[in-house]
Amino acid sequence: MKKTISAAAAVLMTITMTACSGNTVTASLKKTDASAEVTACGMKISFPAEWEVLTGDDVYQMLFENSSGSYTDARALKESYTKNGASYVVYAAAPDQTAMVTLTTLEITADESTGEQLSLEEYAQTNHNNSLIGWQIDGYTLQNTSFESADIGGNSGWQSSCEVYTDETLLMGQSEFTFEYAGNFCSLQVYYHTAEAGEATSGVISGITAV
Repeated sequence: MKKTISAAAAVLMTITMTACSGNTVTASLKKTDASAEVTACGMKISFPAEWEVLTGDDVYQMLFENSSGSYTDARALKESYTKNGASYVVYAAAPDQTAMVTLTTLEITADESTGEQLSLEEYAQTNHNNSLIGWQIDGYTLQNTSFESADIGGNSGWQSSCEVYTDETLLMGQSEFTFEYAGNFCSLQVYYHTAEAGEATSGVISGITAV
C-alpha cells in the first residue's frame, strides 16, 4: 500500500514539475500531545498526533530514503525539484500508511516558447485529466470522479477527486485541491486506501482554517 501511495504522489509531482526555479514556500510545524499543526500557504492544518508529519528538508530526507533513483543525497533530490520551481512543503501519513496528505507548490511562470500562462482552472483541469487517463490506461476502474470549484481554509480553487478500483476492491482514493498562493500554484493532495482512511483524511481537510 505504501508503494502505491508513493507512486501516485510521484506521478502528481512529475505532472507539476514544469516551471523555472524561483519561489520557495515554507511551513512551520508545532507538535503537541493531541495533534501536529502545520501552517503553510495561508492555511493551518491539524493532523492526529499519531501521524508522521514532516515539513521542509525532512520531507526530502524521507523521499530520498524511500527512493530508488540516482540521487546521491536528500539535498540533490531537493535540488531536482527546486530547479523546476517545485517544492514539497508538507508530508503527513497515518501510522499504517493507509492515508496520506501532501502539500506541494509550483512557481507560476509563462511558457518560454509561447509566452502563455495557464490559468489556475486550466492547470488544475490538466492535472485532473492526466490523472484519470493514467489510471484508465493501466486498466483500473474509476468511480466518484469529479472536478469542481471549492473553498478550503480561506482559499478558493479547484477540487479534483476520484476512487480507483481493481475489480470491486478499492485500490486508492485520491483528491487534489489546487489554489494560488504567493505566486505559486499550490496542490493539497490526499490519498487513502480504505473507507476508514478516507474518513480520516476528510476530517483533516474539513478542519483546515485560514491563517
